[in-house]
Amino acid sequence: MARAVIKHLISKAAVLVFLIAISAARTRAQQTPASLQRKVNITVTNIRFDSLLSLVSKHTGVKFAVNTHKFPPSKIIRVRKGVQPIATLLDNIREHTGIWYTLVGSHVIFVDNPPRKKEPVTAPATTTAAKYPAIPVKRIADTVFRIALQPLATVQYRPDTIPDSSGLAFPSFGIKLKKTRKVTADTSATGWLNISLLRLPSLFSLGLYRNDTMYRQLSAHRSLVIAGWYDTTKQQPPPAPSPATAAKNTAARIVAARQHTERKPTLLQRTGDFIKEALTVPYRPSTNDTRSENSDAATFALAPFVRTGVYADETFYVNPTLHLGLPFLYGVLTWSSNLNKSLVRYGAGTSVRLADNWRMHLQVTTGSLNLNATDHDTLGTALPLETKSNYLKAALLADKRVGKQFRLLAGVTFNQLSSTYYFRNNPVAPGDRDYPRFANLQPPGPPYGNNNENNKRQWIGFYLGIFYQLDFLK
Repeated sequence: MARAVIKHLISKAAVLVFLIAISAARTRAQQTPASLQRKVNITVTNIRFDSLLSLVSKHTGVKFAVNTHKFPPSKIIRVRKGVQPIATLLDNIREHTGIWYTLVGSHVIFVDNPPRKKEPVTAPATTTAAKYPAIPVKRIADTVFRIALQPLATVQYRPDTIPDSSGLAFPSFGIKLKKTRKVTADTSATGWLNISLLRLPSLFSLGLYRNDTMYRQLSAHRSLVIAGWYDTTKQQPPPAPSPATAAKNTAARIVAARQHTERKPTLLQRTGDFIKEALTVPYRPSTNDTRSENSDAATFALAPFVRTGVYADETFYVNPTLHLGLPFLYGVLTWSSNLNKSLVRYGAGTSVRLADNWRMHLQVTTGSLNLNATDHDTLGTALPLETKSNYLKAALLADKRVGKQFRLLAGVTFNQLSSTYYFRNNPVAPGDRDYPRFANLQPPGPPYGNNNENNKRQWIGFYLGIFYQLDFLK
């Protein structure tokens, strides 16, 4: 009998536990977002973490992001096989790895720590100000004597020293007012009197009307002449202007002040501004360049740079070149070769900015070239011959910025070759001897000029090259 009762109780408890589990599952399903209720079929037990996320995202469309250091994506994870909701899979991942996840829209983000719960915001407590009963105040009769503000008949007043309305004349800087004078205080910028470079406090701002359009001056006989100031006992002040007239006068003063401050620069100022802009702004990027490195801020004028590249001209096929210095003054070092003869040239250059990404360069370089040969006389004796040449090149080049750090240089050059011929270390005229000479450097014409020991040739050439520039302070 007791055993049957125990079995009956156990069966009821099992049914109750089953119902509670079903209710919890339904509640969780209702609280779980719809994207996490989608089911996915897992066919393997051990799989890489990133491969698992790619598989789930491919079959369900849910996006995943990993923002954790506890479990790297390349590590193998153990999961349960079979068809299961994404929420169950995420709980399984949390149990095996210890990482948490948070849901942002349709994206699942794995994090190291569980998301913080938002604390409820409580409104501040309102306090009511205490009210106190009003205390009645007993009125007291005013017993103070009132004195009428009137001049006494026994007081003698001196008349004003103002002779007429044209001005004020004072032997000293004092003033005596009549008892009938109307005193009006003018506080609109009165109280200072400009005398040359001195500013003295005014003694005459009370009792007078001031006209701002008139000037004030101090006469040589120490009489103060203030045109436009009136004696209130003899003349009435000018009527106040209408609002329209006052607004018109204010606008006129603003325009006059603006014209005074916006004066056109002189020729000397414009020349100085042009030189300053040319020397201090080496390159300004184009407006359609969207890279952050090419902002509107220009390169600083004294920022050193190094530029290396290669160019070709009418004489030398290959010219590796190095430029080093500042934008307005830099050094030039070039090794020139025509695949047969070569020489080293050095010099200096300068540049100014013309427009956005365009500059103009002027370069001057020089170098020496010595050529030796051997001639023989009728007896077969060796005769040493030597040609010493100096090569001068001046180039006027246009510089176009291409991209961030590349430049294209092209222009015209002026070339001069000065040669001296030596026989047994003595300068002599070439005569009929076949002195060595640089064929590419020899322009058309007689090879030795006027048969003199010195020969000078000049010609116009071209310059075309590409360079890579590195700015140190930009």
